Amino acid sequence: EALRARVEALRAANQVRAALNEQRSAHDRLNYLMARRKGTPLVLDGRLQIPFVELDIGQLKQEALSNRPELERLTYSIEKENLRIQRARRDLYPDFDLNVSQHYLEAAPTTWSITVSAPLSFLFNGRQKGEVAEAEANIASLQSEELNLRNTVLLEVEEAYRNSQTAKDQIQLLQEEILPQAEEVYEMFSFS
Repeated sequence: EALRARVEALRAANQVRAALNEQRSAHDRLNYLMARRKGTPLVLDGRLQIPFVELDIGQLKQEALSNRPELERLTYSIEKENLRIQRARRDLYPDFDLNVSQHYLEAAPTTWSITVSAPLSFLFNGRQKGEVAEAEANIASLQSEELNLRNTVLLEVEEAYRNSQTAKDQIQLLQEEILPQAEEVYEMFSFS
């Protein structure tokens, strides 16, 4: 029986050492994360009560939408496709080509020639129509993707807002009801 007690005492001592090592490691990690020297003591000054920040869900949604690079990429992609449509439509207009040439032969008088040409691309516009149709289909796809992403971002913000409000309510409940009761029970037992 005495041997068993000593083994249990040694086991408990080992658990205490392991817990102390874990505490020291956590302390060192905290100092590292806070960019402080190793071994700097942790000191708590005052109460750990921080006033709650009032959150505006509309502002949070707006900020979330403006800070998402995926939405910005989609916006630029839609703009690119609109520019492709404009370019394809401009390609339907004829390009005028004006060419002035001087011909010089040794035994003949100097002559001039003027050439004006205009390709009639509006008569053979299959390629341009295809480019416009492709760009319009891409725009529809990108707009659908953008709408889906916006809805996802807004849903994430609403969920985070609800979670923060729930946490705030729980903290207030703990501070206003449970903590005073716990302090009262502690005082009762400490005086008896």
